[in-house]
Amino acid sequence: MADRKGFDRVKYIEEIKENEELLKFVKSLNKAEIERIKEVRKFEELKQGTNRFKVALLCDPLRQQLRQAETTLMKRMWSMADLQTSIDRLREQLALGNITEEIKSGLTMNEAELQNLIQHNVWLQQGEFNALRLILAQISGMVGHIDYIRNVIINEEQFEQKVEEVKEYAKKYGYDLFGELND
Repeated sequence: MADRKGFDRVKYIEEIKENEELLKFVKSLNKAEIERIKEVRKFEELKQGTNRFKVALLCDPLRQQLRQAETTLMKRMWSMADLQTSIDRLREQLALGNITEEIKSGLTMNEAELQNLIQHNVWLQQGEFNALRLILAQISGMVGHIDYIRNVIINEEQFEQKVEEVKEYAKKYGYDLFGELND
């Protein structure tokens, strides 16, 4: 319904409603999402195929977060293996009665001190194991997210495979990744 000056009230009201929806959407964005939009727009200004484009793609913050989480996950698993080696070596010394571990240069530990060191390493290993779940949760939050050129950074299948690998790795050291949920 247009009035004398070519003004269409219905169209005007529809535009206001669309603007309100857009405003609600913009208000719902958090700072991280706004920054991500800005990053993507800057990236889109780069010429495809150039080295600058390739470097920017490789340095995508979401890709960096995933790499960092995966690296931390590998470090924690390596630390579990290293601690297990130490625990096994110390237990062997204790079982053979041939304690070679030193408190300081020239001062060998006694049995009680060696048992305390073994227990300390067990606790450290448990801490490393407990951190695995948190890192996997962090990676889980990235499932389905896309990089600058709209490739999925990690999909559900890749995440499930990663969890299974960590689960099997932890099992080698006597830990059950979902142990509390098995009851």
